[in-house]
Amino acid sequence: ATRCAQVRSYRYTSPEDSVLEKLFLQRFWNFGVRFFPTWFAPNLMTAVGLVFALGAYGTLLWHSPELDGSLPAWAAVACAAMLFVYQTMDGMDGKQARRTGAGSPLGEVTDHGADAIAACIYGAFI
Repeated sequence: ATRCAQVRSYRYTSPEDSVLEKLFLQRFWNFGVRFFPTWFAPNLMTAVGLVFALGAYGTLLWHSPELDGSLPAWAAVACAAMLFVYQTMDGMDGKQARRTGAGSPLGEVTDHGADAIAACIYGAFI
């Protein structure tokens, strides 16, 4: 019972080390999250973002299966846009969770799991 209480009382705090995050991204995410209704679940935001990241990866592999840089310019722009959507959703999901009071350990696992998958996807673009 004590261990369950510790899990339930755990609160994640994100370090805000980046100058860019402090100067621009936090404001951008705070602005963007206002366009989502409160019934839109934070985990759904995470999932939608991950779908865009996977879409970027699929586009990359479809148009450049050898990963040799032969990606058409329009596909590169599409991939960049999809990865931007992923990053934006990733930045806003926690804000939506706090805004709606829906933060949970499951949400953190979902968010960090999506981040881990996306980190592998970003590797293919480098």
